[in-house]
Amino acid sequence: MFLVKTSSSYPSPSPSPSHLQILNAERRIDLTSHIVRVYLTLKVENTGEAPAAEVLLAFPPTQFDRLALVKAAGTVGKKKKKSYLPLEVHPSARPDAPNGTKYYSISLLKPLGKAESITLEIIIY
Repeated sequence: MFLVKTSSSYPSPSPSPSHLQILNAERRIDLTSHIVRVYLTLKVENTGEAPAAEVLLAFPPTQFDRLALVKAAGTVGKKKKKSYLPLEVHPSARPDAPNGTKYYSISLLKPLGKAESITLEIIIY
């Protein structure tokens, strides 16, 4: 199982979480082959004042070590004119991680300002 945590891109003397809120989450699991794929669709909104430039996906260490690939894309446009822009995803170490939690950081193309939202499409192998 995994959790989603959000963070701000702007450093501060004491790290504090940004105010990103997941408005909608959908998970689909593909078991049609010997490689299990998990597809996540997350609509994330910045409810805080500060811009947020990354979203963190949190995993327990045992699951994190068994993942082969994590990819993400941001959606642009609406309905029939929707397109997907690939986003950078990389492992991220957090010194304050509870119980050895490990993270993947998804870098947004542009920071989300106050009341802005983005839909993320994430695939996990």
